[in-house]
Amino acid sequence: MAMAENESRPFRAGETAVAPVAAGARIFQGALLEIDVEGHVAPATKGVGKRYFGVALEPADNRDGAKGALSAAVRRQGAAAFAKSGSPRRGGLAYVVDDATVTDDPAGATALGRIADVDDDGVWADLGAAPGPAFSAASKELDFPEVAAGGQQELTVAVAGAAEGDAVLLGLPKAPAAGLAFDAYASADDTVTVRATNATESAVDPDAATFRVAVLKI
Repeated sequence: MAMAENESRPFRAGETAVAPVAAGARIFQGALLEIDVEGHVAPATKGVGKRYFGVALEPADNRDGAKGALSAAVRRQGAAAFAKSGSPRRGGLAYVVDDATVTDDPAGATALGRIADVDDDGVWADLGAAPGPAFSAASKELDFPEVAAGGQQELTVAVAGAAEGDAVLLGLPKAPAAGLAFDAYASADDTVTVRATNATESAVDPDAATFRVAVLKI
């Protein structure tokens, strides 16, 4: 029922929680945990559509117990360091490999959170928040050389965090050169390539103009 007057509402900071352990699960202290539809936690595994709950603050051995026979204290917020697989980068998404390892490879995996840092301790992944796509953007004045009839020319824009395969959005100048079509792609680390294609039967020499590019980690 909707409120009709002021009232004092119970509040928790949400940094930690206690959750029942799944049947047959053995949880080590420091393990990343997944949670099932009934609210029971177990060591995290790789898979699509998983829900991750946090990091175990203590061990819990329920290998011989029914579901909920034991409970585990879980850290739900902050960032935790995990072992690295692949080439995760700051600002990208951390995808779960197992209860101790994350990767930048989304194939067959679910994202835990955004990567806050990568250092000697491992990959620092945010806990407790549904990750949105990581985003970075840049703009640059590009002065394309003459584009021959039926030809193409390419110039690059530096975009921090870009990597091959990232989705790229391209913002065109107010009045792009007539006869040219523009597209963009992540061509290398920290680099987006903007391509001008001339589909006409005459050469086109466009004026210098500012292009905007945005890179999404999806």
